[in-house]
Amino acid sequence: GMVEKLVGTGMVVVASSAGID
Repeated sequence: GMVEKLVGTGMVVVASSAGID
């Protein structure tokens, strides 16, 4: 759903910011 998509995108952003690919 929309919430899951937003959470998933947030996870990717956090991972990128942390330098975790």
